[in-house]
Amino acid sequence: MAASREYGRNKARNEISYNLVADAAHGGGVGFQAGSTFKTFTLLAALDKGMKVNDGFNVGAGFRASGYSAFKNCKGENIGDPTHTVTNDEGSGGWKTLQTGTWGSVNTFFMVLEQHVGLCDTVQMAKSLGIHRSDGLKLQEYETFTLGINEMDPVTVANAYAAIAARGKYCAPMAITEITDRYGKATTYKPKCRQALDPEVADAAADILSGVFTQGTMRSVGGIGRDAAGKTGTTDSQATAWFAGFTPDLAGAVSIGDPRGAQNYKLNNVTIGGRYYASVFGASIPGPIWKDTFLAALKGTEPKSFTPINTERFGGCGQSCRPTPPPSSDDDGDATEDDQGPPEDRGNGNGNGNNGNGNGRGRFGDD
Repeated sequence: MAASREYGRNKARNEISYNLVADAAHGGGVGFQAGSTFKTFTLLAALDKGMKVNDGFNVGAGFRASGYSAFKNCKGENIGDPTHTVTNDEGSGGWKTLQTGTWGSVNTFFMVLEQHVGLCDTVQMAKSLGIHRSDGLKLQEYETFTLGINEMDPVTVANAYAAIAARGKYCAPMAITEITDRYGKATTYKPKCRQALDPEVADAAADILSGVFTQGTMRSVGGIGRDAAGKTGTTDSQATAWFAGFTPDLAGAVSIGDPRGAQNYKLNNVTIGGRYYASVFGASIPGPIWKDTFLAALKGTEPKSFTPINTERFGGCGQSCRPTPPPSSDDDGDATEDDQGPPEDRGNGNGNGNNGNGNGRGRFGDD
């Protein structure tokens, strides 16, 4: 765990006296909205329901729920919003698959995918991997859940991604493994683990997420010379930026935001680390921090490989194959971002948590 500010109470020196990396229950803050890192949970739910890597949908530049019953929360309540349109800042419609939709972090694709697999199934998938809000409030179950409207802390997000790396085995975060008293008596603590996810589903997700480095939103940053997978996240109007990723050995998450209030102090026209940024995206600062950290942390360790995807189960398409003849819309199969990160990756609404100022609706494409 690391933060960029020194410990202390001197505001003039930008010091902080709490553990910004953890949740409020463990001495942290209220967290930052997690953006498109949450799309991974919808991807996992889709794979768990039997979708294959090339199953997909023809999506537009905007998505609007067909009615209030289009999305239901886990209480069975209708929470679809037919009055609001979720958009991709620069179009990027057309035929998208689990692979290309994830690589390009296409908002409208994930709205359609979440509707297809079910909002509650997506929420339950996230919860099974330990996802909970940093401020201790209940998860907001709006239709834009997949776009990351909930405030999160890096430890919780990293731990959820670690479960994917561990082929679906979830272990609760722990900071202390042993305590030795003054008499030399040691008390050890073992991790509390459970199988939260089908191992082959985790393998398939890792296979898709590894393409984020080579064909997606992290391609301008590049990989780390060994198997790695992850997902960028940039919230609406660049309020916060994230990258969460893993190798077979290690998982981590990087979150950038202003603790004074991310919605009021967005990451536009800012100087960070002596460098000016017109806008901060998941791939412009969090991604490189993650890469540098993992290059150092894994130095000298033998590279390991992800378990190969079960192509018989997840290869090709099955439920939602591309129609013939194909749609005339654009289908480049790649991310559409510039070198700093994709507009589509601004996958976040203005939730009603402490850092939000709305009712969970996303305001997309307005910057």
